[in-house]
Amino acid sequence: GSDHGHNLVIDPVADVWRCFRCNSGGGPTQALAVDSGIIHCHEAQPGALRGKLFKQMSHEAKKRGLLDKYLN
Repeated sequence: GSDHGHNLVIDPVADVWRCFRCNSGGGPTQALAVDSGIIHCHEAQPGALRGKLFKQMSHEAKKRGLLDKYLN
């Protein structure tokens, strides 16, 4: 929905992202949850991934092979 292409900013050094359109953002776990449809972008706030949502995000990370590099 951006007219200028600057709604999403990713800082790979700090490992965070920010969506100015939705006034949301977070780290890799929130990005994965948004990308996989577990939460909507506007829901990406601190504490959004609790309980069932955290389990869904963890399952998605495992399915994508993203946990392997941290568990080995």
